[in-house]
Amino acid sequence: MEKYSVLMSVYKKAGVEEFRLSVKSILEQTYPPDQFVIVCDGPIEKDLRDEIKWLKESNKSLFTIVKLKSNHGLAYALNEGLKVCRNDLVARMDADDYSLPKRCEIQVDEYQKNPNLALLGGYTKHFRKDISDVSEKVNTFPINMNDIKKTFRRECPFSHPAMMYRKKAVLACGGYDSQLRRSQDHDLFSKMISNGYEGSNVNKVLLYFRANDECLARNKNRESCKIRVLLQKRMLQRGDCSLFDFLYIWIAMLVSRIMPVPIYRKIYAIIKKSGD
Repeated sequence: MEKYSVLMSVYKKAGVEEFRLSVKSILEQTYPPDQFVIVCDGPIEKDLRDEIKWLKESNKSLFTIVKLKSNHGLAYALNEGLKVCRNDLVARMDADDYSLPKRCEIQVDEYQKNPNLALLGGYTKHFRKDISDVSEKVNTFPINMNDIKKTFRRECPFSHPAMMYRKKAVLACGGYDSQLRRSQDHDLFSKMISNGYEGSNVNKVLLYFRANDECLARNKNRESCKIRVLLQKRMLQRGDCSLFDFLYIWIAMLVSRIMPVPIYRKIYAIIKKSGD
């Protein structure tokens, strides 16, 4: 089977216990990675530095550590990490999520079956404090290209932490936009699909995604809403969505800005459920 690299970024607020769980879930994959790239996006706390140092010393051939002098944001950090990934297949992983044991084996197998793939995600479940508190609800995503393109008109049809993609395809589309502090994945993946690259999702749960009220609050803050409208404008200019789709998102972002988080959470859950 084809070898793959894992790409993760950590920053000052990353918790060491969450980080350990995330790394452990990758090290226990039924098909282990050939390389694990960890990008330190600016100065990090001592306990996390010590943990990363121990990982590197324990397995020098597996871990590649990239240290950035200052915090530049996720997009910039991932671009820097991509530069040192030695394999074309790259599995994304966040420092506070949990990959199920067969996640990467399943994804690599899909790439073996379809060499035209450039983007591959999968289903996820949310959890709040720890993986014993996993939601029963499965977050599903479209499988075929027609449904992926249709979904992109109003939302991202991929879960970023569960993605495995082709490095060459990502770089050919310019990589992540480092000017964006949010929704960098949405922007990148929409460009890749617009440029003719093939994507899909595995119809199995591959990853447990950590979610809380802080995540929802970030999704509805001014910067996030502004960026979301900007991405929709880019898609409109490329011809990947209609003017009606653009206005729909613009109004949705305007409403979400003034909506209290508890109400926003309930409406978000209803919308996601209706889309399943």
